[in-house]
Amino acid sequence: MLTGSPRAGKAHVLAALTEATPGAVVGAASPGIPRSGIMKFEDIRIQVVEAPLAEGREKRILLPDALPGASLIAVIVDLSREPSSQVESSLQGFAERVTEPRAKAFGEIIPGKCSQKMLIVGNKNDVEGANNNWYILHSQYALRFPMIAISARKGSGIAELKKMIYELLDIIRIYPRTPEGNVAQAGPVVLKKDVTAKEAFQNIYEGSFCPRLDHAIIWNSDKREGQRVGKKHVLQDKDIVEFYLP
Repeated sequence: MLTGSPRAGKAHVLAALTEATPGAVVGAASPGIPRSGIMKFEDIRIQVVEAPLAEGREKRILLPDALPGASLIAVIVDLSREPSSQVESSLQGFAERVTEPRAKAFGEIIPGKCSQKMLIVGNKNDVEGANNNWYILHSQYALRFPMIAISARKGSGIAELKKMIYELLDIIRIYPRTPEGNVAQAGPVVLKKDVTAKEAFQNIYEGSFCPRLDHAIIWNSDKREGQRVGKKHVLQDKDIVEFYLP
């Protein structure tokens, strides 16, 4: 979910991430209806929603439903004007909506609050004064949250932002393979990071008449010939997996 203060360039960031025509997303959003798009990262697609921290009577319309369902909150900051105050304003807005941004390496989860990962995106890094503002912002928040500087209008840093978003989602892609050597044509199966072979099998074949797994054979950049692994083996991103029943 993209959020942040007004005029930070959220619509342009959304357009850049989803490769949409800027005119299709830039402009006033309908009250209560956040803009959204699909970001392509290699061979998967990730939904991106722009939900502004609205003020006044619309304040409680835009975010309550979007926040709890977001796997990652990206706070868009305008580097041309006092970025630190924009971050603090966003943090205050989250607190009012019973949301606790999860710090990178520390911080307690407050009871009764929804804890979510947060990314700070410094936009407009091509304008005058942006470098100095980014230095100040980075020194204040880099120990707490992941950060990246971009220019949505010029497209600089967008590829790096896509990769960072993917990594922060804590997901992996696996490719089921049949004993005949055919890899699924429908694309990868997306699962949570640290999933075991057994958990992946149960997820893919949930409801199968024979949900038991004996072992698996995996292929990746380190195991070109295939390696037999047990049910508790933790799968890695881009593993090709062949499951075997007892």
